[in-house]
Amino acid sequence: MSSSAVMSSNESFILMMKTLPNTKVVGMTTYGASGNPKAYDLSNGIKVYLPSWKAYTLEGDLIEDHGIKPGIEIITTEKEFINR
Repeated sequence: MSSSAVMSSNESFILMMKTLPNTKVVGMTTYGASGNPKAYDLSNGIKVYLPSWKAYTLEGDLIEDHGIKPGIEIITTEKEFINR
């Protein structure tokens, strides 16, 4: 199951699941954020962390800022998962 809270390594897992036969990913489009941040020291003494790689779908589409669409979309909210 995917959702907009799924990102980075979890998106890699979603991509692996999508390649399996007889498997459907259900849920919402993932967040669309890769990672592997690298630290860079700036000349003013500030250290910034920037992503150093880009993740793509098997079709060659960039995941960053787009996410991975599920095979079956199911829109949910956090409120729907709270026990009453």
